[in-house]
Amino acid sequence: MWIRSSFRLGAVALLSLSLMACAATRKSALEGTAEVTAAGGDGAALMAQAEEAWAGRGDRAKLEAAIDLWKQAAAAAAAHPAPP
Repeated sequence: MWIRSSFRLGAVALLSLSLMACAATRKSALEGTAEVTAAGGDGAALMAQAEEAWAGRGDRAKLEAAIDLWKQAAAAAAAHPAPP
C-alpha cells in the first residue's frame, strides 16, 4: 500500500517539476510595453484625448467618446506598428 502512495507522490513531483521547467522558458506575447505610433504621431494624441474623456466617464457622451478614441488609436497602431 505504501508503495502505491510513494509512486503517486513521485509521479506528482516529476509532473510538477516538468511543468515548472516548461513554464520558466515561456514568454508571453503580452509581455512588454505596447507603443501606439501613427503617421504624424497622432496615435499618442488620440490616447491622450481618450484618457481625458475617460476621466469624465460618468457622462455617457464622454464615455462613448473615450471608447471611440481608443478604437481610433488601436487602428492607428495596427496601421503603423512600433518597431520591435
